[in-house]
Amino acid sequence: MLPVPHGGLRPADTGLSRLIWIAIVTMLAVLAVAKEAFLPRYFFFDAGTIDSFIAAGAPFVAGDSYSSTAAIFGAFGFRLDSPLLSLATCAIVVPTMLFGVTGAQVSFIKPRQVVLFVFCGVLAVVYMTTLSKDLIVMLIVLAFFARPRRHAWIGTLMWLGLALLYGYYFRTYWFLIVAIFVALRVMTLVTRRALLIVPAIFVLLFGIALILQIKLGVSADYYRVVINDARLEQGETHANTMIMPFIPGGTFVAGYLNTCITFLTFIVPVPLLGLLSPYYVVIFTFVAVLQFSFWRAFLFEMKIGRDAQVIECACLVAAVLAIQSMFEPDYGSYVRHLAPFYPLMFLTWLRGSVHRASMASSTDGRAGARNPFVAELVEKAS
Repeated sequence: MLPVPHGGLRPADTGLSRLIWIAIVTMLAVLAVAKEAFLPRYFFFDAGTIDSFIAAGAPFVAGDSYSSTAAIFGAFGFRLDSPLLSLATCAIVVPTMLFGVTGAQVSFIKPRQVVLFVFCGVLAVVYMTTLSKDLIVMLIVLAFFARPRRHAWIGTLMWLGLALLYGYYFRTYWFLIVAIFVALRVMTLVTRRALLIVPAIFVLLFGIALILQIKLGVSADYYRVVINDARLEQGETHANTMIMPFIPGGTFVAGYLNTCITFLTFIVPVPLLGLLSPYYVVIFTFVAVLQFSFWRAFLFEMKIGRDAQVIECACLVAAVLAIQSMFEPDYGSYVRHLAPFYPLMFLTWLRGSVHRASMASSTDGRAGARNPFVAELVEKAS
C-alpha cells in the first residue's frame, strides 16, 4: 500500500510492490550470511554450544534441547562454520515469515505493517539462520500453518501430537503450552466474551502454579529466579534485561503475581524503558506495537467468532506468552523465543485488520441507508 494525498490508501503498482518485496527478501538473505561480521558474540553463544554437541556426536535425548537440536543439524552435516548453513536456514525462516503475510490472504498491507514486518524479519534472521533451537520451533509453526483446512480437527490433532513429541525431546514446557492452547481454544468455542481471555490465562497460570507448589514445592517463578541468581553469581554483564522478581519473597503468592506481571510486561515491555538506552527504546516500541496490534485483532476476532484459523493462531501465541512468563530469564530471551511465532502474529493482525475494516464499512453503509439525505444522494447518483 502507498499513501495518497487525502490520507487514504491505494494498492501499490504490481511491479513496484514486487520490487519492494524482492528488496526485503534480498536484504534478509544478505543479513543471514553477514550477521556474524558485525553483531556481538553473545548473539551466537547458543549456536556455539550446539556446535560443541554436534562435535561430540550428540544423539536425541529426551528433554535435552541442546543434544536433540545438535542431533538434527548433525544429521544434515551442518556445523557452525558450514558455508551453506546460513542460506539453508534462511530458506526456512524467510518463507515462513512471508507466509504470515500471504497466509493472511489480504489484498493490501499498510506501510507501517511493512516496516514492522522488516523489523521482525531482521530479528528472525539474526536468531534463527544459524545453529538454532528456535529454528526447530519455526518448523513446528510451519506445520501449524500447513494443517489441512478441510478436516481441521484431524489436522489439529496431528499437530498436537507433533507438538507433544517436540516437548518430549526438546523442551518439556511445551506440554504446558499445548495444555493452555487447548484450554484457550475450547474457551473461544464456548464464549465470545473477548475480555475474558486474559483473566482466563491468569486462572490457567494459577492452576499451573498450584501444581508446581504441591508437587515440587516451588513457586511459579522459581526456575527463572534460580537461573538469574546463577548468572549474577557468575558475573554476567551482557544480560542487562534480566527479569527480576517484582514482588520479593519467593512465596506461592509472590511467584504467581510475578508471573502475571511478567506476562503483562511481555505485552508492554515497560522495564526496557528503564534501561535508558536508544536500542531498548526501539525494541520497546516495535514489540509494544506488534503486541498491541496482535491483541486488538485477537480480541476482535474472538468477539465476532468468524475466522477459526486466526483464532487458533492467536490462541497458540497467547499460550506461548503465558508459559514464557513463567520461565524466561530476561527480555532478550523473550524476544528470541517469540521470533518463531511472528508469522502467526502477523497473520492474526493482518486478517483482523481487514475484518474490522470490512465490518466498519458495512456498519457505515447500513447507517447511510437509514439516513434520508444519503439515500436521496444514492438515488440521484443511480
